Amino acid sequence: MGIWGAVVGIQKACEALKTSCCLELSYEGLLRCVEVHAVGYTTDKQPVAVVWQKAGTMLEGWQVIRLERAKHLRVSGERSQAPRRGYERSRYPFDSIECSV
Repeated sequence: MGIWGAVVGIQKACEALKTSCCLELSYEGLLRCVEVHAVGYTTDKQPVAVVWQKAGTMLEGWQVIRLERAKHLRVSGERSQAPRRGYERSRYPFDSIECSV
């Protein structure tokens, strides 16, 4: 997907977070519906989003999505319940943050 895809991924993930909506995407070949909690860059400059994976095509729980690998990102009309209990930004290796709950 490259750098342009990562930039679009960051924009879409932050849009979902700011509008309190879920983000739909394809990742590792599976469709997912996630609630975005934080978006930024890791210490090795990889664009990532910390999300709560909603039940559906995958098991429910915390995921770190590498945004350059995500495809078909779309802000859905479904409301996000972020912030979810148990979210701690300090557990994730962010160097910089673009947006967060």
